[in-house]
Amino acid sequence: MRAGRQPVFAMWTVLLAHLLTSGSAGAAQDAGAGPRNLDFEQGAGRGGEPAGWDQVDVAPRSSAGYAVSTDGEVTQSGVGAARIRSTGDAPRGGFGTLTQAIPAVAYRGERVRLSGFVRTEDVRGSAGLWMRIDGLAGSLAFDNMMDRPVRATSDWARYDVVHDVHSSAERIVFGALLVGNGTLWVDELSLEVVGDDVPITSLSVNEPAPLTPAPPEVVSAIAAAAISLATVQPESGFDDMQPLRELVGDARIVSLGEATHGTREFFQMKHRMLEFLVHEMGFDVFAIEANWPESLAVNEYVLHGTGDPEQALAGLYFWTWNTEEVLALIEWMRAYNADPAHERKLRFYGYDMQTAQVAVAYVRDYL
Repeated sequence: MRAGRQPVFAMWTVLLAHLLTSGSAGAAQDAGAGPRNLDFEQGAGRGGEPAGWDQVDVAPRSSAGYAVSTDGEVTQSGVGAARIRSTGDAPRGGFGTLTQAIPAVAYRGERVRLSGFVRTEDVRGSAGLWMRIDGLAGSLAFDNMMDRPVRATSDWARYDVVHDVHSSAERIVFGALLVGNGTLWVDELSLEVVGDDVPITSLSVNEPAPLTPAPPEVVSAIAAAAISLATVQPESGFDDMQPLRELVGDARIVSLGEATHGTREFFQMKHRMLEFLVHEMGFDVFAIEANWPESLAVNEYVLHGTGDPEQALAGLYFWTWNTEEVLALIEWMRAYNADPAHERKLRFYGYDMQTAQVAVAYVRDYL
C-alpha cells in the first residue's frame, strides 16, 4: 500500500442521448436475426417484459419510475400487447422504453417503415413509436415522434415511422416510448420495406462521413506506443500488465472509458485493471458514474456482504452497468474484502447525481 494515500480507481463513461443503445454484454447476435415477437403474443420474458424484447443489443427497458410488461387484457388484437406505465411521479426527464435491435444488413439501401397500434391513458408528456438507424460512427437517422406525439387518453390508432437505411448501416433499433407520466400500450408492430413513394418521417438524418485510411505516421505512432495484453479475462495474472505500472506512476486516479457502452471485453478489461491496481499498486476505491446514494447499497455488499448484489446493481438504473461482467467485478471485490488477510478493504462509490429519488428520501429522513 502507498503510505498516506487513498488511491482511487475511476470508471468513466458518457450517457449519450436517451435511447442510446450499444451491444449488451454477452454473446453476439446472429447477423441474420430479424424482428421478434412484434405482435406480443409470446408472453413475458425473464423480467416481465414481452418475450424477445430482452435480447442482446437491446437498450434499457425502462428508466427509474417505469414498468414494462405484457398486458393480456388490453389488446388491439390477439391475446397480448406491450405496456409501458409510470409507477409514480416520473422523474424530470424520465422515460420508459420498449426496445429491440436487429442487424441492418438485409435492409441496406431500402426504405423501411415501422408501423404499429398505440393506445394511451392519462399521458402527461408524450408517447409513440421510435426507430433509429445506427452506423459504426453513430446514429444515421432517428425519429421518436416528438414532433407528432400521442398525449392524454386515446384509443387504438396506427402510427408510422419511416427511415432510409444507408448502405453503411449496422443495425436498426426500434420500439415504443413513454415520456412523463401515464400509460402506453402498443400492439401489432410491423417492420417492412416500402417504396420511395412513402415519405420518410426522420427528425434527424446524418450522412456518414467517408472512411479513409489513417495516415502512416498515426499508425506508426500507435504501434510504437501500444502495449500488448495477453487476455481481457480477469484473474489471469499480471505479467503482461507490468508496462502499465510506469504509465500509472504515482497517480491517485486512473480513469477508464470505453469505445462502446456494454461491450463485454471492455468491461472484462476494467475488472482485470481493477485487480492489477489493487494487488500491484495499492488502489482501494472503485468509483463509477452512478448516483452516490444508490451506490451505497453496492458498497454495503462489497464491504459487509449485506443485501442482494444483483438488486443493488440494478438500482444504479443504467443498463450500461447492469451486466454479468460488472456483477462479476462486484463479487470479486466482495471476495477480496472477505479475506482477513486484506486489512485494507475495497470500497464502491458513485460520484454522480442523475436522479434525486433516493437522495430526497435520505434528506427527508435527516430533517
